[in-house]
Amino acid sequence: MSSLFGRNRSLSHKQSINGPRPFPGKKSTVSAQMRRSLVSIASNISEGSARATRKDFRQFVLIARGSNFELQTQLEIVKRVGMAEEKQLLPLERMTDDVSRMLAGLAQYLAAPANPQHATQTTELRD
Repeated sequence: MSSLFGRNRSLSHKQSINGPRPFPGKKSTVSAQMRRSLVSIASNISEGSARATRKDFRQFVLIARGSNFELQTQLEIVKRVGMAEEKQLLPLERMTDDVSRMLAGLAQYLAAPANPQHATQTTELRD
């Protein structure tokens, strides 16, 4: 799970430094929404990991995945309206793809019954 947090932090850092900028002279709600999506991903993973059951944790992981899909949509909108060039967004799009795969894998793992032979932080949760 630490690599998932690391990937999300990298994505947050790249978006804040290299990410889309508002139209000159106009306020961009898209940039603000993208930041909220990034914060939501990490926040939901963190909150879910503190829950007492795997089922609850999985629900928060699925919410985080939804926020990641939201971010992917916002990147596509930014590209289509010309707020940023495709080459500028490509690293961000790749990272959101990585985060999506990681979240899907974690959700699938949490959906499976706990395996007592592989005790980890997440398997210590009650089913």
